[in-house]
Amino acid sequence: MRILHLIIMSVLLSGATVATAANPFFAKKYGNPHETLPFDKVKLEHFMPAFEKGFAQHEREIKAIAANKALPTFDNTIAALDYSGQLLHDVSAVFYTLTGSENTDELMALSTRISAMQTAHSNKISLNEPLFSRIKAVYDQRDALTLSVEQRKLLEDTYESF
Repeated sequence: MRILHLIIMSVLLSGATVATAANPFFAKKYGNPHETLPFDKVKLEHFMPAFEKGFAQHEREIKAIAANKALPTFDNTIAALDYSGQLLHDVSAVFYTLTGSENTDELMALSTRISAMQTAHSNKISLNEPLFSRIKAVYDQRDALTLSVEQRKLLEDTYESF
Protein backbone atom coordinates (compact mmCIF):
# COMPACT_ATOMS: atom_id res chain seq x y z
CA MET A 1 0.00 0.00 0.00
CA ARG A 2 2.82 2.37 0.88
CA ILE A 3 4.43 1.67 -2.49
CA LEU A 4 1.17 2.59 -4.20
CA HIS A 5 1.10 5.91 -2.35
CA LEU A 6 4.70 6.62 -3.36
CA ILE A 7 3.93 5.81 -6.97
CA ILE A 8 0.88 8.05 -6.95
CA MET A 9 2.80 10.95 -5.44
CA SER A 10 5.76 10.61 -7.77
CA VAL A 11 3.41 10.61 -10.72
CA LEU A 12 1.36 13.53 -9.44
CA LEU A 13 4.40 15.66 -8.82
CA SER A 14 6.33 14.68 -11.94
CA GLY A 15 4.69 16.46 -14.82
CA ALA A 16 3.57 19.73 -16.27
CA THR A 17 -0.04 20.76 -16.70
CA VAL A 18 -2.02 18.39 -18.87
CA ALA A 19 -5.15 19.45 -20.72
CA THR A 20 -8.46 18.53 -19.15
CA ALA A 21 -9.23 16.43 -22.22
CA ALA A 22 -6.33 14.15 -21.21
CA ASN A 23 -7.67 13.80 -17.67
CA PRO A 24 -7.56 10.06 -16.91
CA PHE A 25 -10.59 10.36 -14.62
CA PHE A 26 -12.69 11.13 -17.72
CA ALA A 27 -11.65 8.04 -19.71
CA LYS A 28 -14.43 5.61 -20.57
CA LYS A 29 -11.94 2.73 -20.65
CA TYR A 30 -8.42 2.57 -19.33
CA GLY A 31 -7.03 0.01 -21.76
CA ASN A 32 -5.28 -2.18 -19.23
CA PRO A 33 -6.07 -5.76 -18.21
CA HIS A 34 -8.18 -4.87 -15.17
CA GLU A 35 -9.55 -1.55 -16.44
CA THR A 36 -8.05 0.28 -13.46
CA LEU A 37 -7.19 3.95 -13.33
CA PRO A 38 -3.69 4.49 -14.76
CA PHE A 39 -2.07 6.15 -11.77
CA ASP A 40 0.99 6.99 -13.83
CA LYS A 41 -1.18 9.40 -15.84
CA VAL A 42 -2.85 11.20 -12.89
CA LYS A 43 -1.56 14.70 -12.17
CA LEU A 44 -2.45 17.04 -9.33
CA GLU A 45 -4.20 19.39 -11.77
CA HIS A 46 -6.58 16.61 -12.82
CA PHE A 47 -8.34 16.54 -9.47
CA MET A 48 -10.25 19.86 -9.48
CA PRO A 49 -11.78 19.40 -12.96
CA ALA A 50 -12.66 15.81 -12.07
CA PHE A 51 -14.27 16.83 -8.77
CA GLU A 52 -16.21 19.64 -10.48
CA LYS A 53 -17.50 17.29 -13.17
CA GLY A 54 -18.23 14.62 -10.55
CA PHE A 55 -20.24 17.03 -8.39
CA ALA A 56 -22.21 18.23 -11.44
CA GLN A 57 -22.95 14.69 -12.65
CA HIS A 58 -23.99 13.55 -9.20
CA GLU A 59 -26.25 16.57 -8.77
CA ARG A 60 -27.99 15.78 -12.08
CA GLU A 61 -28.44 12.15 -11.02
CA ILE A 62 -29.88 13.16 -7.64
CA LYS A 63 -32.27 15.62 -9.30
CA ALA A 64 -33.47 12.89 -11.67
CA ILE A 65 -34.10 10.48 -8.80
CA ALA A 66 -35.94 13.13 -6.75
CA ALA A 67 -38.03 14.25 -9.74
CA ASN A 68 -38.99 10.73 -10.84
CA LYS A 69 -42.78 10.68 -11.27
CA ALA A 70 -43.05 6.91 -10.80
CA LEU A 71 -43.98 5.57 -7.39
CA PRO A 72 -40.86 5.19 -5.25
CA THR A 73 -39.42 1.68 -5.31
CA PHE A 74 -36.23 0.15 -4.04
CA ASP A 75 -34.82 0.09 -7.59
CA ASN A 76 -35.79 3.58 -8.78
CA THR A 77 -34.87 5.29 -5.52
CA ILE A 78 -32.55 3.40 -3.17
CA ALA A 79 -30.55 1.45 -5.76
CA ALA A 80 -30.47 4.45 -8.10
CA LEU A 81 -29.13 6.60 -5.28
CA ASP A 82 -26.55 3.96 -4.40
CA TYR A 83 -25.32 3.78 -8.01
CA SER A 84 -25.22 7.56 -8.44
CA GLY A 85 -22.05 9.62 -8.25
CA GLN A 86 -19.62 7.08 -9.68
CA LEU A 87 -17.14 9.64 -11.02
CA LEU A 88 -17.25 11.55 -7.74
CA HIS A 89 -16.68 8.31 -5.83
CA ASP A 90 -13.73 7.32 -8.03
CA VAL A 91 -12.02 10.72 -7.81
CA SER A 92 -12.64 10.95 -4.06
CA ALA A 93 -11.17 7.50 -3.43
CA VAL A 94 -7.91 8.39 -5.17
CA PHE A 95 -7.74 11.90 -3.73
CA TYR A 96 -8.42 11.01 -0.11
CA THR A 97 -6.05 8.04 -0.26
CA LEU A 98 -3.42 10.46 -1.51
CA THR A 99 -4.11 13.12 1.13
CA GLY A 100 -4.01 10.44 3.79
CA SER A 101 -0.44 9.63 2.89
CA GLU A 102 0.97 12.90 1.58
CA ASN A 103 1.09 16.37 3.07
CA THR A 104 2.37 18.90 0.52
CA ASP A 105 1.26 22.54 0.65
CA GLU A 106 -0.36 22.25 -2.80
CA LEU A 107 -2.25 19.13 -1.85
CA MET A 108 -3.44 20.56 1.46
CA ALA A 109 -4.64 23.77 -0.23
CA LEU A 110 -6.53 21.70 -2.78
CA SER A 111 -7.94 19.54 0.00
CA THR A 112 -9.31 22.62 1.77
CA ARG A 113 -11.09 23.77 -1.40
CA ILE A 114 -12.46 20.33 -2.17
CA SER A 115 -13.65 19.77 1.41
CA ALA A 116 -15.72 22.96 1.23
CA MET A 117 -17.20 21.85 -2.08
CA GLN A 118 -17.89 18.37 -0.69
CA THR A 119 -19.68 19.80 2.33
CA ALA A 120 -21.89 22.03 0.18
CA HIS A 121 -22.67 19.11 -2.13
CA SER A 122 -23.50 16.75 0.74
CA ASN A 123 -25.70 19.36 2.40
CA LYS A 124 -27.61 19.89 -0.84
CA ILE A 125 -28.36 16.17 -0.99
CA SER A 126 -29.22 15.82 2.70
CA LEU A 127 -31.62 18.76 2.54
CA ASN A 128 -33.35 17.59 -0.65
CA GLU A 129 -36.94 17.13 0.57
CA PRO A 130 -38.30 15.41 -2.55
CA LEU A 131 -35.43 12.91 -2.40
CA PHE A 132 -36.03 12.23 1.28
CA SER A 133 -39.77 11.79 0.63
CA ARG A 134 -38.98 9.05 -1.89
CA ILE A 135 -36.53 7.36 0.47
CA LYS A 136 -39.05 7.52 3.32
CA ALA A 137 -41.81 6.09 1.13
CA VAL A 138 -39.67 3.04 0.37
CA TYR A 139 -38.54 2.77 3.98
CA ASP A 140 -42.12 2.91 5.28
CA GLN A 141 -43.08 -0.10 3.14
CA ARG A 142 -39.91 -2.11 3.89
CA ASP A 143 -41.77 -4.90 5.70
CA ALA A 144 -43.98 -5.49 2.66
CA LEU A 145 -41.06 -5.61 0.23
CA THR A 146 -39.16 -8.71 -0.75
CA LEU A 147 -35.63 -7.49 -0.10
CA SER A 148 -32.42 -9.40 0.36
CA VAL A 149 -30.49 -8.88 3.58
CA GLU A 150 -28.12 -6.59 1.69
CA GLN A 151 -30.94 -4.56 0.14
CA ARG A 152 -32.67 -4.13 3.49
CA LYS A 153 -29.39 -2.98 5.07
CA LEU A 154 -28.84 -0.49 2.24
CA LEU A 155 -32.40 0.82 2.65
CA GLU A 156 -32.00 1.24 6.40
CA ASP A 157 -28.58 2.87 6.08
CA THR A 158 -29.84 5.24 3.39
CA TYR A 159 -32.86 6.26 5.45
CA GLU A 160 -30.84 6.73 8.63
CA SER A 161 -28.20 8.81 6.84
CA PHE A 162 -30.83 11.47 6.17
